[in-house]
Amino acid sequence: KIQVTIGGDQRWQSVQNGVARSNADYVLIHDAARPFVTHPVIDKILEKISDFECVITVTPEVDTIRMRDGEKAGLTVDRDKLLRVGTPQLFKRILLCQGLKEAEQSGLNPTDEALLMQNMGIAVGIAWGDPKNFKITTPSDLEIAEALIAKNHSM
Repeated sequence: KIQVTIGGDQRWQSVQNGVARSNADYVLIHDAARPFVTHPVIDKILEKISDFECVITVTPEVDTIRMRDGEKAGLTVDRDKLLRVGTPQLFKRILLCQGLKEAEQSGLNPTDEALLMQNMGIAVGIAWGDPKNFKITTPSDLEIAEALIAKNHSM
């Protein structure tokens, strides 16, 4: 069942508002800024539900990544050890509520709710996503998204 609720000032607060309206055992959190999610990706997440209480969608990092050293490029990070985290993300609702409450009490502003699970000692499973389900954040992201839509409509 899909429910719409009012957002909060921060991402985690929006999630907290939405999760408060649910009584499901598990919830799937997804950013509207990632409009190209597919059923196969959701299926991969759901396949992990018996092994993990939290599952995040990931794609491999393909770019060279460097640490910043002031105004200089610092050390190169081994991209084989990096994952790009996206959504949807699956959570056991009662644990997510607990993590969100702890964030509220501590003043933590997590970039995603899986961090809250890790802070609670809960293992976070991974499901391979689709790089086309990228986050539309910048004007150039929007141009790429529009090109994907145009390509799909012309097929």
